[in-house]
Amino acid sequence: MLNDTLPPQVDLASPAVTRALIRRFDLRPRHRLGQHFLISREVVGRIVAAADIRSGELVIEVGAGLGTLTRALAAVAERVVALEVDPRLLAVLAYTVGAFANVEVVPADVRHTSLDRLARERGAKTFKVVANLPYYLTSAFLRQLLTREPGFTVAVLTVQR
Repeated sequence: MLNDTLPPQVDLASPAVTRALIRRFDLRPRHRLGQHFLISREVVGRIVAAADIRSGELVIEVGAGLGTLTRALAAVAERVVALEVDPRLLAVLAYTVGAFANVEVVPADVRHTSLDRLARERGAKTFKVVANLPYYLTSAFLRQLLTREPGFTVAVLTVQR
């Protein structure tokens, strides 16, 4: 049954759980979107630690994927707004992060979305950005972030080689 949600204590950051999700939702990573899913607890932990999330902060995650990083952020952030461009992953995210009341999944392409506006619409004057960026998006996103997103206080970006 696909209408249930994954319990919060399940750790998605493992090859076995990632494979199970891919099978369950009949997914094939789209290389044109640069999809590579996080499977390392160590990397997820480093990303969350680097964001240094404090009480009451809004975190905007770019590219939620399967929800691995989203779940880790939800455990420490007041609120997480997770952007995902691939409509096939929305059902996966409903399953993996649906149990977290502080997570909002937004189906959007970050190249056409103002993160500052997203934050303001949710009552936040500032926000933190966390992303595991695909290679094809890195330059455009960095340009957008550094020239058009005045409200972010910290950006923790992991980029592919």
